[in-house]
Amino acid sequence: MNALDWSGNGNLADEALVITAIVGAIGTLARIRIGQKRIASQVESIDSNLNHVGEAEGADGPTIGQRVAKIDDRLDDKVDRIAVGLSDLTARMMDHIADETKRADRVDQQLRDME
Repeated sequence: MNALDWSGNGNLADEALVITAIVGAIGTLARIRIGQKRIASQVESIDSNLNHVGEAEGADGPTIGQRVAKIDDRLDDKVDRIAVGLSDLTARMMDHIADETKRADRVDQQLRDME
């Protein structure tokens, strides 16, 4: 009887199958763990790039979060300028409408006076 013949049937085929399955499972678990470490490293890198918004830019340039914050600030500034410009344009248009109404009234009065 062989030390590896656990079933006692004199054939090592079933034990070889079990050993192969165990080694395969250990290999699969090892690959999963290596993949987890790689993904965790990538997530940490992404997290590092996305954060640090309130901090000064590093020597290697701004992080993605800092870039997004700059873009957001620029958009806010542009929207504010557009709102101010639109308000100014609205006020000027109202003045123009009032002036045109007064001019039309003067022209109508002049026409009545001439008649």
